[in-house]
Amino acid sequence: NKLSHCVGSNSSYMKAHIEGKWCVLFIRKKNQIDVPFYTLTIGKEDHKVKECQGKCHKSMTPEVKKFVDAYLRFLDKARKPLDSKIA
Repeated sequence: NKLSHCVGSNSSYMKAHIEGKWCVLFIRKKNQIDVPFYTLTIGKEDHKVKECQGKCHKSMTPEVKKFVDAYLRFLDKARKPLDSKIA
């Protein structure tokens, strides 16, 4: 586990991912795509951040927070047309 946090070593994260409850995503820098940077875990239905950690449980930096917020806005936008079709 290169980031030294529990996402890669705790089976409950993978179980929730496999069961479709959470999405486990890996954030990488554009210029270092082979180097782990942060792990983002979000609820699959509500798109709420369950956890976002860097190396050794490091909290989100302002740069990472900005990226995560933009990604969540993207998910919400993409979801709206689907919600209207279901309703």
